[in-house]
Amino acid sequence: MKLQELIEEFQASGRYCFTVPEALKRAGSTKPAFQRALRRLELKQHILGLRKGFYVIIPVEYRKSGIIGPQLFIDPLMKHLGLPYYVGLLSACDIYGASHQKPMVFQVMTIRNERVIQKKGLKIKFYKKNRLSTFGYHKQQTMAGEFNLSTPEQSILDLIAYPFDSSGLDNITTILSDLIAKLDEKKFIKTIKEDSTIPLAHLQRIGYLLDLVDKSSITEELYKFIQKQHPQITPLRPDRNWRGAPHNNRWNVAVNAEVQPE
Repeated sequence: MKLQELIEEFQASGRYCFTVPEALKRAGSTKPAFQRALRRLELKQHILGLRKGFYVIIPVEYRKSGIIGPQLFIDPLMKHLGLPYYVGLLSACDIYGASHQKPMVFQVMTIRNERVIQKKGLKIKFYKKNRLSTFGYHKQQTMAGEFNLSTPEQSILDLIAYPFDSSGLDNITTILSDLIAKLDEKKFIKTIKEDSTIPLAHLQRIGYLLDLVDKSSITEELYKFIQKQHPQITPLRPDRNWRGAPHNNRWNVAVNAEVQPE
């Protein structure tokens, strides 16, 4: 079977990616002939290599404008790399409809440093975490299968942990105002308790920002949890000087930045 025919067969079955070992076996050709076929199809923009041995299929309608959405191939890619993962930060918020601007980067949390993938209108950035909470993600269905998506609760925790990659506190607070309706109080507290690596300062900042957009039972439960840990004063923006900044007594936060959500 020719590689082009195999790719068409993959597409017909709802697949948008393949690995070289699998395709070589299915094609039944010699390795040199197979490699030549790969190069030809990549030059024609029928496929695109993302990592060694892993290719994405580009349907006809995408060949001029770019590439298919990463959610259609991120799960097979991460399995190819042998890494646990979940789609997070602004990419997750966009999927939940809580991002006011389309993210320019597809953001993925995993347990190892991985170099950025940037090819043909596609940019995938990987963020290393020491562990991925089992309560922090769920399976999200797509027309090509499924992928791991951070829960709304985990998304909030990650936004605070990576403020610059989340477009700053103003944007984070705007997202919180949209995302709060999707939060589950019990899941939120359970996620926090399950992951002992979450800095208490992050939770204090979350509490302060949540109070700006909504005083709900979620903030009350979060407040109770934090108080049991005897929190120290922490700046809202740790990258800025906070000496003399106004003090929020409830969350023990030095408010050294003005937050202006959209």
